[in-house]
Amino acid sequence: MDACDGLLKFIQDRLERSAAEAKLSQLQSETIDVGEVIKHVVRINLATAHAKQQRLVCATELDNLPAVRADFHALGQVLGNLVSNAIKFSLPGTTVTIEAGIDANDSDRFRITVRDQGPGLTVEDAKDLFKPYRRLSARPTAGESSTGLGLSIARDIMASMEGSIDCHSELGKGAAFWITLPIATQA
Repeated sequence: MDACDGLLKFIQDRLERSAAEAKLSQLQSETIDVGEVIKHVVRINLATAHAKQQRLVCATELDNLPAVRADFHALGQVLGNLVSNAIKFSLPGTTVTIEAGIDANDSDRFRITVRDQGPGLTVEDAKDLFKPYRRLSARPTAGESSTGLGLSIARDIMASMEGSIDCHSELGKGAAFWITLPIATQA
């Protein structure tokens, strides 16, 4: 039975990847209120964080942020994946923090950072982090499932919106994942 379960899981993972690839060509970049995306992602992840006795906080005032060029739902999917992963890999009693603002390295880009207090990444994990089907050596702290596709799909989505995704982590000190997007220009 284990072989059948393994094969079924492989097929489900492959179908998920194929569906994500098909959606990339349908993304509609438009001027959006990034604060609304962040609020939506916080709302849908708050119960999960509380169930794990974690705090999910936004360290940025979300009203009056600059508009960005992105697909609202795709950006929500990417940010939701980052927040969900931060919750998934962090222990009870920890805090997941979202920060947002103009990218300090490029004033034409907007940056959203998700910081956790999880186990951090090994050097090996960091090298292959955005490759498909890559599972980290760290394990979810409450037995949650992980396909190893989320970050790979997130990278592809961000690239299709002229955005980027990256990470900084130290083993034992948590991780910070961030995405950047073009700021919408005033017409």
